Amino acid sequence: MRFTGREGIVSLHTVVGWHEDHGHRVTRSGTDRVELLRDGKNGAGQSFNVRMFDGVPITYCFSTRAGLPPEKGLSPSQVRCFYEIGNCDTATMNKFAPILRKELGRPDPPKPYLGNGSATNILTCESAENGSRPQTGAEIILDYFREAYRPVFRRGASIVTFEGEEIGINVSCTLPPSSLITRLESAANAPRFRGGALNYNGLPGFFKTWAKTAWADLLAYLPDEDTAELGADEPTAEVFRRMVRDAMLIEVVLGEVIGKNSEVTQKQRCSLIDWCQKFAKSGPWKPIRSKKCWCKFVPDGADGEIKLKVAIHQGLFAQLRADRRLINMTENTFARRSAKYGVGTSTRNDRPQGMSAVVLNDEFIADLIATLVGDSEVDDPDR
Repeated sequence: MRFTGREGIVSLHTVVGWHEDHGHRVTRSGTDRVELLRDGKNGAGQSFNVRMFDGVPITYCFSTRAGLPPEKGLSPSQVRCFYEIGNCDTATMNKFAPILRKELGRPDPPKPYLGNGSATNILTCESAENGSRPQTGAEIILDYFREAYRPVFRRGASIVTFEGEEIGINVSCTLPPSSLITRLESAANAPRFRGGALNYNGLPGFFKTWAKTAWADLLAYLPDEDTAELGADEPTAEVFRRMVRDAMLIEVVLGEVIGKNSEVTQKQRCSLIDWCQKFAKSGPWKPIRSKKCWCKFVPDGADGEIKLKVAIHQGLFAQLRADRRLINMTENTFARRSAKYGVGTSTRNDRPQGMSAVVLNDEFIADLIATLVGDSEVDDPDR
């Protein structure tokens, strides 16, 4: 694992090869971005990626189990240092610098006097006074976004935080808090007057200038929801399950003609999951009238017990006027996330009336039924 020239020409696939040498596996590869799954993780998805940024392959890790520093962009030299020494902080990089200089054929650089008692390491661009080169405004804002929001994945031009909250660019890039304004004072490109003094009043405008660039950088390194490494116990998973649960608990009014040759119709209002219990019978799937929802009873063990099975199609959410996020999903996206978050699965072997649908997990159905309290409400047709 060696450099073949200056760091800027280390290739994307060279860095990817270093990760593969440590057991990580490529799941998706492009000309300027490669996604990898951590060692020990099966299936598809993304634990971290390597992406070309200003000609340099940068590694960005989302998983806390990949063995790499999470939520931090790593240059090739930092990746090398971490794999060979086990850390890539400033102090460790300083110790690792002579190894890189030897491989690159560079002489030991001088440490020039800067006039204020500090010295700069030319190779690592590190100041002996503050431990690292001054960050640009975009870099400071990007660090703030990561710290404040703890993003897990991107959803369009928005991010979703560790707590499951979706945050868009209009929220993040509009109002900088005073703590961030203070941090921007140290930016290498902070606004200054002609004599060199800091233009403090110009910092809010400075934030607006660079915030969208920082946001774009953040989105570039985040996976989308379907490739992010998320478990069924993540807050985001609970948000998805809650949306589906709420949809199944929406009350639906169905009518039934009472008696032969009678024009009297009794209307009954029940939650959709309650209607599933009323309509279900042993045998093939039975639809809930025109709704894209099906139900049936199946044997549950050798003791004669039966259990309710429910299948739903993504189009059901528009029929119920459910959460807009569910309505806007594609059929395939809904199926993938249902499997990912423990809601249900879609298979070719079990398609109600030949239609592709997600069969809800038994645990999810049990949770729905447990929420039903009291009898259904009967509407008086004369009211």
